[in-house]
Amino acid sequence: MSFKTRLITYLCRILLFCSILALIPTKARFLEGLAIDFSIFRSSLASVGEGGAWPGVYPGLYLLFLPFTALPFDIGFSLFSSLNIAATIFLFLYTAHKLGFSIRLHASSPSSLYIYIALFLFVSTSPVQIVSKVGQLSMLAYALFVYAAFGSHKIGRACALGVGVALKFSLFFFLLPLLFVKRHYAVVVYGTLLFLFFSCAPIFFGYDLGNIYTDYFDCIVQKTVLIGGYDTYASSPNYTFVHFEFLKMNYLNILGKGLFFLIGLGVLYKERERPYLISLESLLLLSSLTMELSYHRVYDTCFIMALLFLQFVALCTQKRYRTLCLFSLLMSGYLFLFKLFIGRGACMRLGYLIGENRWIHLCPAGPHYLNFPGYAFLMLALTLWACWSYRFSRKSFAIN
Repeated sequence: MSFKTRLITYLCRILLFCSILALIPTKARFLEGLAIDFSIFRSSLASVGEGGAWPGVYPGLYLLFLPFTALPFDIGFSLFSSLNIAATIFLFLYTAHKLGFSIRLHASSPSSLYIYIALFLFVSTSPVQIVSKVGQLSMLAYALFVYAAFGSHKIGRACALGVGVALKFSLFFFLLPLLFVKRHYAVVVYGTLLFLFFSCAPIFFGYDLGNIYTDYFDCIVQKTVLIGGYDTYASSPNYTFVHFEFLKMNYLNILGKGLFFLIGLGVLYKERERPYLISLESLLLLSSLTMELSYHRVYDTCFIMALLFLQFVALCTQKRYRTLCLFSLLMSGYLFLFKLFIGRGACMRLGYLIGENRWIHLCPAGPHYLNFPGYAFLMLALTLWACWSYRFSRKSFAIN
């Protein structure tokens, strides 16, 4: 083994180890509010079966959290964190492998090293760190989608799809139809049936399914369609929203979402021409359009962050330097502002400078502060990049 091969191998292993280490929750992070969302999911089940109301978040989700209620909180969250870490590493490396990148730890060329550098940068971004810190489900859902789309066993793929959609169905707005137009019919049908099974979970506990879903969808329609704007969730850190709903004239929000929806349909129609082949650009664009259309925060962009880093490696491999410069500029600004302690200060300062206006919703941040919806604007810029990248891509890394 040559010195160069040994050096690359050791560096790849060190980067993989550091990537795993960066995802492990620590006691210091626990004091900063670790496991908030995991705690909510777990504690919400306490009233189920005891006559209490069914939890208001997507009803079918809670059936998957039942095993964690039988465990002490620390053990349950440690197990959940382990699943999240495995899902994060799997999501990035499996997607990279299927897109044609080398992920070998023992390699003589620097291509594998680029991937592990990208992996370390990926796990260091705020969306991934937030998922790890608060116990969110986005990473698990995306990892299950990747296996559902490109795994080897049809039954396992269908199960992964059903569980993934049940965990967070809003992430699959365009990804599920993409599998259908790519002729993965059996996986989509059986996965949907499993999702419907989870959706009927309240019946098993004696609840009226009709009333639960009527209240659930009434709440969604009222807050995200009829009212609009980010100030409809006053108790939440609204400046972390990324979906397209920041204009005060709600008909413009609806028109914008309609345009994004039509673009998504156009992409799906075009993708019919290449059955069983999914490109990096199509995944990036459809995931970005999903973020624009449905209710999402920054932690739901973790799959997009993975695709962005892989696109960076792809552009380097293809030596497309002009495009690479434009991409690097966008990515640098995106990552800089995506660090929440930086982004929050920038959003607050912009909100202070702009003040109350006729066009843009500013997000409540206390009695004297209003935050500018900076992440939503960044997501819009990224969506435009994804459209341009999909339209003018000359050579695509694709999953067979």
